Amino acid sequence: MAQRVSTLILKYSTVLLPSIGPFQGSTMSSVAECKAAINAERQLYHFVVGGSILFTTVSMILYVFLLKDRLEGAPTLAAQFYILLGVIKAVFAVFIWVWFLPKCPDGCDCELMQLYVLYPIAALLVAFRLMYAGRVKLQMSRRIGGENDDKDGPIFDSVSTVEMS
Repeated sequence: MAQRVSTLILKYSTVLLPSIGPFQGSTMSSVAECKAAINAERQLYHFVVGGSILFTTVSMILYVFLLKDRLEGAPTLAAQFYILLGVIKAVFAVFIWVWFLPKCPDGCDCELMQLYVLYPIAALLVAFRLMYAGRVKLQMSRRIGGENDDKDGPIFDSVSTVEMS
């Protein structure tokens, strides 16, 4: 009976008990392999996060220098721009969270891996802020559109009509 209990303890010790050493019960053959696996995960994460930040930066530069003057007069178009940018940013954040968030390989002792969750959360907050700005612009465009009682549209405001008798 004692032999069976000791066998069970040894068999499930890596699952039930916390590891004592940094690589105890490691499936990796060495510390170097463990570090290489962690670095590969981190490099992929940093590459995708860099792409997400680059996308947001380029979009904002495009807006500020090329589109801001054009979109100020067209709040519906500005709302669509903000909402589209927010949705793309949210998709980036979800993809990073689900597929690219670094995970500690089996048997390795990884410190500070929880900090990698901060960027997807911040990206989601930025995405929701962009979508909110789009919603505000859309409400503004509907208010402006509601003040115009002419059902024909703005093109007919400047065209004189001739009635036929």
